[in-house]
Amino acid sequence: MLALAASLAANAQDSERTVVMVDPLFEYPIAPEEIGGIQEKASWVAEHFWDPMDFKKAPVDQSALNHAMNVYVTSFRWAPKENAEKSLNTLLAKIEKNPTLLLQFVKAAEENLYGPRAELWSDEAYLPFLKSIVKNKKINELRRARYERQLKLIEATLVDKEAPAFEYKDVAGGSQMYRPDGRVAIIEFGDPGCSDCRMARLRMESNVTLNELVKADKVAIYFININPEEGWGAEVASYPHNWNIGAAEDIDEIYDLRITPSMYVVGSDRKIAAKNVNVEDAMNVALGLAQKEK
Repeated sequence: MLALAASLAANAQDSERTVVMVDPLFEYPIAPEEIGGIQEKASWVAEHFWDPMDFKKAPVDQSALNHAMNVYVTSFRWAPKENAEKSLNTLLAKIEKNPTLLLQFVKAAEENLYGPRAELWSDEAYLPFLKSIVKNKKINELRRARYERQLKLIEATLVDKEAPAFEYKDVAGGSQMYRPDGRVAIIEFGDPGCSDCRMARLRMESNVTLNELVKADKVAIYFININPEEGWGAEVASYPHNWNIGAAEDIDEIYDLRITPSMYVVGSDRKIAAKNVNVEDAMNVALGLAQKEK
């Protein structure tokens, strides 16, 4: 009943959202009862989800496609990586020669794997869609440009890839460079005026273990203001003196930033260990990495 459960979960709305009823594109497949185990059921759903769809029809209702994509990618939470990849390759092979349908599928993938309302952020699942549309010369150049930018940013900041260096201005206006230096680092890309950023700062300041590691130079914390205005230095005057504070207006051309604050964790191997996570997850990852090296 995995697909049915996923469908119901996808329909569940936050109390602050407006509930919108959408007629499905087709009846969503349900894994046979005789298939045992959630991984096996998820793999079956991923493999057979699009079987009922008529791919000769284009365009289709975008809202209905968005909903179908939501249910489809839910199976990726449990399906083995190789099964999810096989399913994606099969799907893209069916739509890559139909630019209208390809664009609609990429929009649905963006909504459910990359955008602010996505329940599951997955670079691995979204990248095949981006690569498919970027190489399709039948797609309008302006439309492709949007996805070319996303592809560039995601590929540059994949987990397990070396963190990109970047230039920033310190509080005094001097130029500084961030380069992975062999220490575990938490980088908060945010705005000192945003409430979530202030909360992230308080959480990090009040974590005794984290602060001990910062004092011991085992962990470095960076706060990078992504929206600096004149006098921004006064807003960060009370930040801990052993943090690295700066501003970088165009950092979203180097790093894939989707939320504010956007937290990255870089390991001692100079590779990205976590990205676009909340402050609790960032601290847990950083502490785990630092303590492993003791």
